[in-house]
Amino acid sequence: MYSPMPQFNTWVIKLGGALLAADELREWLTACSARAVAVRCVVVVGGGALADEVRALQRRHGFDDVLAHELALEAMRMHARVLHALAPALPLCEALVAAQLPSVPAGSVLWTPPATFAPPALPMSWAVTSDSIALWLAEALGAQGLVLVKSLGSSALQAATDTGLAAQGVVDDYFDTLLEKSTVPVRVASKYCLDDFIAGCARGVLPGIPVGGV
Repeated sequence: MYSPMPQFNTWVIKLGGALLAADELREWLTACSARAVAVRCVVVVGGGALADEVRALQRRHGFDDVLAHELALEAMRMHARVLHALAPALPLCEALVAAQLPSVPAGSVLWTPPATFAPPALPMSWAVTSDSIALWLAEALGAQGLVLVKSLGSSALQAATDTGLAAQGVVDDYFDTLLEKSTVPVRVASKYCLDDFIAGCARGVLPGIPVGGV
């Protein structure tokens, strides 16, 4: 379940938008903001129901994917602000490079996309959601790991990993394209496995089910 990691790590933790309606949300935020651990967490939250509403509006009114993508980014920003209200110990951060992260080793943050966020590597379409954005960010920050926290149970995630996360709709369609070029270790973890995550943070080892070859 664990892979050896350096003594101190920066991890990108992607919390699925569905977690905003989950009982486990506050416990995950508490774990991500814990001090005196071997990990700094850069928390990325998905668009969830707000992004779903953007999809519904696009179907109704027929605006293009570029606008839909920009509105979905707004959904991520709104959710980041909500999480900050729930966990003030996690400051909002727009870092795109490691130098923009807090200098304190355990300075965990809530990441929010900058107003001008439009990296050329990410198509502005529904092929890209917060999963691919989190992987892109992990690479840009030089992070030592990405953990995708999903609402599925561990057995379902293992089965989906074995047959392809994108094919099973667990991650977006562009994720595999980024993963092929990425050097960042990626793990997928169930929201029910918080204890494993906490243990991993304390030990500086990356928890979850491995995704891809890294």
